[in-house]
Amino acid sequence: MVVVADDSGAGELLARVLELDGHTVHRATSAERAANLVSRQAVQLAVIALGSGDDDANLALLRELRRDLRTTFEAVASDVAVVVVDSAIRAEPAWAAGADGFVARPVAATALRRVVNKALARSDEERVCHRADQLAAIRSQR
Repeated sequence: MVVVADDSGAGELLARVLELDGHTVHRATSAERAANLVSRQAVQLAVIALGSGDDDANLALLRELRRDLRTTFEAVASDVAVVVVDSAIRAEPAWAAGADGFVARPVAATALRRVVNKALARSDEERVCHRADQLAAIRSQR
């Protein structure tokens, strides 16, 4: 797994929660560093924290991960990106970019664990359907 957070303190907290569940977690303080890490080694899951820095770069990373994990890391069973954002208002761009899970800030450890576990458990087809359902629900609330 990789945790991407421009705010190293936030990244450390997210990583610690996942490590307590037995996951090996790599930390990246920028989208560029995360892309470099993922280009060298397959990851099962990415947690990308939005709202603490360069959101455009982080959303671009999410789109790149969504595209590249399907082509570069075909052997990886779960090519998943979980996005952490400030509020539900900012959820739509994350889902549209390819998020498989969403946790609103402030992040509760139980919520992060639940979303990560559900994202990991879904098949590719289920993730696509879940993403479409989330986008439809957000857009219907307008």
